[in-house]
Amino acid sequence: MLDPESEIIIALFKKRPRRTVSTLKNQSKIVLEKLVSEGKLVRLDAYYLAGHEPTVESESDRIVKTLLSKPRLF
Repeated sequence: MLDPESEIIIALFKKRPRRTVSTLKNQSKIVLEKLVSEGKLVRLDAYYLAGHEPTVESESDRIVKTLLSKPRLF
């Protein structure tokens, strides 16, 4: 059973599995680290809900989509 603060954080991640540190600034770093140590979250460049970590394919798709959405000079 998770404590209420952990349940709130997990609920946020279920809505959007990737969260950056800046979007989690109101959350307790201690609780985040506890969830990482329990294996419920994964920390790379951002925090991810376990099982929703990026793959090489998903990251390359994201990069291509970002680059194609930028305006071009020529």
